[in-house]
Amino acid sequence: KIIRAVLAGYGVLKFFFPVIGELHISNSKELRNYLRYGGVRAWEAGYYWKPLLGAPRITGEYRFIRDKFKFDCATEVLNLWQICCGAYFFEKKSGETSVRFLKAVIDILRYTYYLQQENPIPVFSSRSEVVRTYKNNGVNELESLGSDVLEIIERYWSRRRFENRFYERVYAEVLIYIDRVFKKHLSLETRRNQGNEYEFVEKVYDLKYRQEKGWREFSEEIFRNASGVILKIILDTPGLFYVVVDDKITYSDAYCTAEFMKRAKMGFLSPHTNIIILTENTYGIMLNCLLMETPFKKFFPDYFKEGSRVFVSRFLKRSVANYRNMRPPAIRSDLIKLFALEAVAELAVSGRVEKKASLQGGLYKTFFLSNLAALKIFLTENKIITPPLFENTFSYLENKNPGKDRLGVKNRRFDNYTFTSSILRELSGIIEKETL
Repeated sequence: KIIRAVLAGYGVLKFFFPVIGELHISNSKELRNYLRYGGVRAWEAGYYWKPLLGAPRITGEYRFIRDKFKFDCATEVLNLWQICCGAYFFEKKSGETSVRFLKAVIDILRYTYYLQQENPIPVFSSRSEVVRTYKNNGVNELESLGSDVLEIIERYWSRRRFENRFYERVYAEVLIYIDRVFKKHLSLETRRNQGNEYEFVEKVYDLKYRQEKGWREFSEEIFRNASGVILKIILDTPGLFYVVVDDKITYSDAYCTAEFMKRAKMGFLSPHTNIIILTENTYGIMLNCLLMETPFKKFFPDYFKEGSRVFVSRFLKRSVANYRNMRPPAIRSDLIKLFALEAVAELAVSGRVEKKASLQGGLYKTFFLSNLAALKIFLTENKIITPPLFENTFSYLENKNPGKDRLGVKNRRFDNYTFTSSILRELSGIIEKETL
């Protein structure tokens, strides 16, 4: 009842004051865990948040681990790049679309700035300050965008709008800029050999696949027109389309690939499908980031021979086409535990209020509850259930203790908000006992 009342009041407030940002609801233990184990935004919170009521200060000491912090910055950059891609491929661009695109580009500059620093400290009080710092050579020897592109960004950010004719130039430049930063500052070499500490509940290559005529024809069309640049395409549930391109891609090739994918999208993909173009190196980094609230996404079957296939489980579907051999994805096994703790810490403060907490049926069970179950199994048993097998988390828990519903899902009679809160409290209690 309290959560619903808060959400109702927040909805009204957000309508009149859209700049107030996100709403998080948590108890004091969950807040401490978030500030200790959260991502780069939790790191910023320790500097910027101000209590308005109650305790005079925010408690919780951020656990700064250099390699994890870099990948947290990369996670934020990739989330922002997804926003850029959504705006770029949106057919009917508006003033709101252009502002969303510009905000994401500037925030990419913010978090790549922190990623490149040896001893980062939040230094930007506004997006305008980010642009000025880059444009006035305040980044010294750090990677940056071209001066002409920074000029475009500064000019149109001050006007809070963007001209369509500049989208292609900025989009291509940012794509290659992200690749340069990641190559220079992120390593996929595991720092400690922890790979043997974790056990897979089922092998990742046991997922069934099938041929689908529509997907085969679509992937063959892309091969005929862009196989010189595109290495791989992936259509992932729920509505993400990854296009992996060669690391040596030029600005001209990046622009042509993006324009080709605009045309190709209209013939096969849903208008709501987000096309995300990544270099091969950036794709490898993405597999090691905490995306879609699971540290186990990297274990999705991704090692198949060339060809076009569609992998299907009960609720999950992934269509893949490989055009050229790619480097096998490297896995930072030393970061998996840290990302699992971060996933729980962030879900604890956001899970009650996000839309997924009110979803019903198969999607809610597959994309949210199954993730919580997989995190619980990992943190308590050091066993990994991979994303295609998430729907098996409940049967796994029941088989371990026949007749006992270890997650509280079987024959559940209460609403999803109540259940979400109870399991998040349990997971928060587990991670509070961690000592890293």
